[in-house]
This record gives sequence, structure tokens and C-alpha cells, in this order.
Amino acid sequence: MIRPGPKYMDAAITGLGVVSSVGTGADAFWKNLVAGVDGFGAITVFDASGHRTQRAAEVKDSPGYDPLRLNKAVLSRGDIFALDAARQALSQSNLLDADGCVQDSQRTALICATSAGGILGLETFFRHKFEGTEYDAADLLTSFTLSALATNIALEFGIAGYRTTVATVCSSSGLALAAGLDVLRRGQADRVLVVGAESLCQVTHAGFNSLRSIDPELCRPFDAARKGLVLGEGAGAIVLERPDTADAQPHRTLAYLAGYGLVTDVHHFTAPEPTGGAAATAMRLALGDAGRTSTDIDYLNAHGTGTPLNDAAEAHGVVALFGPEPAHLTISSSKSMLGHLLGAASIVEAVATVLTMNNSVCPPTAHLESPAPDLGLDLAPKAHSKPVRCALSNSFAFGGSDISVAFTDSLRDDASTGIPASGVAVTGIGVVSPYGMGGEALIHGVDSGKSGLNSLETVDSRFVSLCGGLVDMGPVRAAIPPARRRHLNRPAMFLHLAVREALDHADLTPDDLRDAAMAFGTAYGCSGSVHHFYNAILTDGPRNVLPPHFILSVTNAPAALEAQQLGLSGPVWVFVADECSFDACLAWGADMIRDGQADTVLVAAAEEISPAILDIHHALGFFDGENPLRLGEGAVCMVLENEDNARERGAPIIGRILAAAQQASSGCGPQEYAQDYGSLAQAAHSTLNGVDIAEKPLAIFGPDVPVLRNSLKTTSRANPRAMLGESGTASGLCLAYGLLSSRIAPGMILNCTSSRGGLMAASLVEKIG
Repeated sequence: MIRPGPKYMDAAITGLGVVSSVGTGADAFWKNLVAGVDGFGAITVFDASGHRTQRAAEVKDSPGYDPLRLNKAVLSRGDIFALDAARQALSQSNLLDADGCVQDSQRTALICATSAGGILGLETFFRHKFEGTEYDAADLLTSFTLSALATNIALEFGIAGYRTTVATVCSSSGLALAAGLDVLRRGQADRVLVVGAESLCQVTHAGFNSLRSIDPELCRPFDAARKGLVLGEGAGAIVLERPDTADAQPHRTLAYLAGYGLVTDVHHFTAPEPTGGAAATAMRLALGDAGRTSTDIDYLNAHGTGTPLNDAAEAHGVVALFGPEPAHLTISSSKSMLGHLLGAASIVEAVATVLTMNNSVCPPTAHLESPAPDLGLDLAPKAHSKPVRCALSNSFAFGGSDISVAFTDSLRDDASTGIPASGVAVTGIGVVSPYGMGGEALIHGVDSGKSGLNSLETVDSRFVSLCGGLVDMGPVRAAIPPARRRHLNRPAMFLHLAVREALDHADLTPDDLRDAAMAFGTAYGCSGSVHHFYNAILTDGPRNVLPPHFILSVTNAPAALEAQQLGLSGPVWVFVADECSFDACLAWGADMIRDGQADTVLVAAAEEISPAILDIHHALGFFDGENPLRLGEGAVCMVLENEDNARERGAPIIGRILAAAQQASSGCGPQEYAQDYGSLAQAAHSTLNGVDIAEKPLAIFGPDVPVLRNSLKTTSRANPRAMLGESGTASGLCLAYGLLSSRIAPGMILNCTSSRGGLMAASLVEKIG
């Protein structure tokens, strides 16, 4: 069963930042929002003349951002929005020193969210290649990874604490806020900067048009004449702090982030369950986590996209929880003015919700002329004054990622309540690797000493001289029934097979997973599908692209498709942390079980080598020199369980997750690796603190770090990823090998990862004989 967080601690909100089509800065943003001003107009960011619709909520009056430590020429449009919003929030929180850097940077975490990241640069790069014109790769591609947003913010403001990026499309920054709350509750930081950013681009605009979900003129949520959403862009930033830390500072707490509810709607990838059951459950869980009831809520910032099905499902969920036309509840949709900001929507709407509470004024739902009578809601089309002590903000996404976030104006009384920590057991492992499908193929390949790297010619004939860890797709396709396979892209196929093997290994069935959680990681997302879709825009025109191809392009597609196939209605987290992506998921999944948030978590990662990824890395010079980067692909899934539950059901316990740690250098750019392993050694030693490893064999997987070699007595040391290729999955494949191979004695495994962007991760796992 999914339960609230362990300590029920509220997070103090001490800083806000916003860049939007209706204003930059909280004052301008709020003034226009209350006035019902919308930002809809003709698209100028790209040539939209060939698209089915040509209007969006574009940021036109932002003064831009002048970085102190970054090269503005290589920053994406989304980066600029994010940096501006982040500086606003950090300044309001009084967290910046005289040099513009965050004070106490090691105890400041950074969690970012985006759906498409620096995709405008990618589109420009591939358009130049398509047209055969000149381009500057560094200017266009430095921010090509979704994690680049976080890396650039960390570098600009000197943030050296916990760092990750969440990517669940339209709910991304809602999950980032929830993750920030959990990080504070777990004591992993004293404050968290949460930032979500998005820019308009052709892929998302053509994609939503292919789904016939865009209104050509206006967004009119909950109106009888509603036709669809209108896309928007911008960024939001919120500083969360421990309440005791915030109270000690000379600034005012604006509100409290008190809880969240996160579920997966398994009805359909893009259409919500019609009765709104998932939406109601998300809101109910948020109330429980916040220690509030439905009668406490004064205001709801609705997801309110303006699409017929989404608005109806949300309305039915609201009625199921609050009753028909509850007199105490005011509801409005910010998207009626801001448009749908996708990965940034949740946090910008959270800013709007906090400002609603601070100003005791509920903003309107613009363009609401004839409220749909079948929805059963009392929606005010005009702003009105009203004290708001408690509020909810909803965000629902592709893949059924539904989150509701609760805000309050005062601390709860039961903040000290906790759940005893649980042991974390690994009970199942499944892999797809360059050596083939399954754990046995991985063990045989690594133990034989034969490299899993081979020519990349089959991906793209231009790269015949390069090697990478490719998976033979023949057996993969043969292992998946055609009816299922036609709905999956390459990484989704890898993940599907890895999950099935892991569940078989753990002796679990889909029926055992209804309330389980999933933590999924990837460095490059569904790059092949994104490139395929954009190439179709270039060759066939944006009016002729196909909806299934767009659906498969979103980063959370593999995890969401698998969760819906399994009927997994619990939380699905999606993290992008480059080569540390699996490590981020392993740590998150283990913490969920220790905290009592879940009894079972599927920790997984999947990666593909696509022509687009090869083109990008080639243009950035990663394949040059004597030691070119060797990319890899595949998938890994580990079943984590509450150890007591696993023993009770007689599950095979393969290992125990004892500790995990991350160190982040704030001195590396998005495409740079740290030049030394000092931070990796710190992360590794952090996992060993308080753990008795005396007289137990210790195997270390990862780079050869001298300080570890000299300070630890090891029985074996290896770096299997050199035989598998670098990816967000490689770390998981290495750990899977260590836990499965008979050549690695029962004892301790220290798994270490060094990633671009200066991220370093280590995990300590006890292998059970």
C-alpha cells in the first residue's frame, strides 16, 4: 500500500520565481493573472505556418538573463527562462551571497523538471543537417540532455547538494516539488530549489495538433464550447526549506508545501479514466499526506487543460471527493491564461496558488462563458476576494502520471510522527544487455572477458568505424508478441523484457503489483522516437505526422507503458541524471521502502543508441581522440521489497541495499566530466559510514579511484561498463552482474558511477549467498 512520507513534515516556501507569457516576476505575473489577461498570440519562436494551428502563449516581454558564470551563447531558451526564475526565487529567499552563489551549497538540493528541455537547439541542429546548411554544434547542443537544465543552474549558482531532474511530461514539476518535500523529510538537505522550465518547439506543437487536442484560438477550460489546450512556455521556481531553518532566517514564509498524492491512471496512455477515479485518489492522498480533509480546502488550481475528456474526468474526480458544487471550494484554471507549459506547468501553477493564498484573491478561469452543465462544478469566471488557508493544485500527464499537491498557511501539529525504517531487499533482477537477453547472457559475457562492444554500422552506416554496446534486436522482437510490440519503441521493448524477467525471478505476478511503485531512469530518453517524429515534420510536413509516433517520443513512455500493462496504479517516478540515472532510481526506490511509502518498488533504467544520439555526440566531439566515448544500450530492472515482507512470503533475497550517496560538482558543464574522482571517493565513503564491512569480501565496480584503492581492502575490482558501453543503464547492469555472478563472492559490493555534469554516485549493496 502507498503511504504518506515518513515524518509528515511540511516544507516552508520562502522564495518564488516566474517567467511566463503574462509577465516575468511575481508582481507582474500576479497582476495580469488576477485581471484575466491571457498570453495567447501568434507563434514567432519557430515558423508555424505549416502547422494546423499557429497560436500559443509565448514569452515575449522577458528581459532575458545575463549569466555570471555561463556562456549565454550555448544556453537554450528553456535554460534562460529557468535561470531567471531561479535567481528570483533565491533572491527572495536571501540565499545568495555577494558573488551570486548559494550559501551553504552542500546542504542545498536542486531538483529540476522539463518535458523537452533544450529541444529548440536540437530541432535547429537537425534542420541544418536536413537542409545541408552550416551550424555551430556547441551553441545548439550543449543543453541537449534534459539534465542540462539542472547542471547549468548548479554551475551558475554554485549549488553542490543533491541534484536530479524529473521528466513525466505535463506533471514533471509537480513531481519535482514532491521530490523536494521528500528530500527535506529525509534530511538529505536543509533547503531545495525546485525549477521547471519549458520552451515552445515544433515537436510538441505538431504532436498535440496530431492528437487534435489544440484549440486554434483560446483555451477555455470547463466551458461547454471548449475545444482543447493551447501550448505555453516559461519557467517557475520555488525554494523549499525545513521549517526550523526558514524560521531562523530574516525572511517571511509565504506558505507551506504540506503533502502530495501521486498515482498512475492505467486507463489509457493519453486519455484519463472517465469517472475521474485516479484524479480523486491523487487528491485524497494529498489531503492525507497534508493532514487535512476535503472541508479544509478553500481553493483548487485545477489541471484544467480545456480538452473535453480531461476536463470532464477531473471534474468528476472533484465531485467524487468534494461533492457536487461544494460551497467552500473555489476552482479555477491558470491554463486559461498561461497555456499549457507542459513540464513547467505544475510549478508555475504552484506559484499562482501560493500567490492566491498570500493575496486572499482567487484568480479567474478566463474565457469561461458557458460552464459545462454536465460537470457539476461551480466555476467563477471572475477573480474574487476570499481567504485561502489550504489549497490543492492538480497536474495530470501522458502515461497517467497524476499528482495533486497540497499547500497550507500554517504548520501541522503532527510533524514528528514517523514510520520505522525498513530493510531493503533485492528479490528479482532482469536485464537486456549487449550480451543478449537475461541475466545468464550478461554473466557469461562478462565472465568470458569478451567485449560486448561492436560496430555501430547497423545503427548508422556513417559510424562503421565506431563501436558501442548494441543489443541484437532479432531475439528482442521475437520475445515480444507482435500485438504488444507494435506499441513499443526500442527502449520500451528492452524495459518490458527486463521487467518480466525480474518479476519471474522475484516470483511476483502483475496482480501483486497494484500498489507497487516504479522508479525509472534514462540519460537520453526516447531519442530515436523524437528524431523519427521531427524528421517526419521535416519530410512530410507538420500536418501529416502520426499521433502514435508522438506518444512514443516522451521520456516517460517506456515506464508508463509498462506500468499500464502491469496495472500498476502506484507512483511512477522518472529521473534523468545522465550516467547516474540508474543510481538515482536505486537510491530513490530504497528510500521509499525505508520510509514506508511503498512495500515494493521496481527500480529500472533503459537506454537506446539511436542515429540522433550518435549525430549529437559526434558533433560535440565525444568520438574524437584516442579514447572515444563508447555508448551502450539495454535495460535493467531490480525488484526492491520491504525485507520483512519478502521473508514472510518466502521470496529469494539476492541482496540488501545498505546505503547510497551522491556528490555533485558545481564546476562542470552539461557535457563535461569531472577531471578527478575526489567527489566519487566522498560518495563512496559516505555509503560506508556506520556499516560494518570487517571480515566481509568487498568488490568494487566502477572507475579506478586511487583514494579508494589505497584506503579499502578489496577482494575484487572491475569496471564491466567498459565492456558494455556508457549509458544511464550501465551502472545497473554492473550491479546486476555483481549480484548474479558466482565469481563475485557473497559480501559487499560498492558500485560507483561518474557522470557528465559532475555527478558522482555510489551504492553499497550486500550480496546474499
